[in-house]
Amino acid sequence: MTAAITGPVTIAAVEQAMLERLQAAVPDLQDDRIAAEVFPEAPDQYRLTHPVAALLVMYGGSRFSEPVATGAVVQTRRLEFDVVVMAKSRRTHTGAVELLAQARRALTGWRAPGCDPAFPVREVLTGQDQGVWTYTLTIAMDSLHLEDLPAEEGVPLTSVTVGSDMGQSVTEEEA
Repeated sequence: MTAAITGPVTIAAVEQAMLERLQAAVPDLQDDRIAAEVFPEAPDQYRLTHPVAALLVMYGGSRFSEPVATGAVVQTRRLEFDVVVMAKSRRTHTGAVELLAQARRALTGWRAPGCDPAFPVREVLTGQDQGVWTYTLTIAMDSLHLEDLPAEEGVPLTSVTVGSDMGQSVTEEEA
């Protein structure tokens, strides 16, 4: 865990940053040959209206590590986001399989605000309905989750040292 403390990571900010990353890195998104948007509020009512394809970004949930013994609650938060690929073709250059690969390449190693580099967790075919192929790519990234302490209860937390998987320690300070 090496993410800097920059305040709470918000889902909306990560979703927006992820959309911006996809739009910058997936060529067909740059000229609107395919669409990209946050997953709609009523997913069961969503229909692919774009003539070719769409990438939909959706927060899938978080898992938390055991708290680090610091006197305050400090945890690693693993955030998971789904990129739902919907396409009217499966194997063309704008088909579901190719768009899935482009999204995976664009997001692997990318850093969302306040998070460690993103990494793929799984890809799965989630359906085919009336000529629309749907795949889901799950991307995860780690961030710090810190307890909110009222100012009168102590000194504000400005630095956290967390051990890495390699046995080294890293100190992160708020700017």
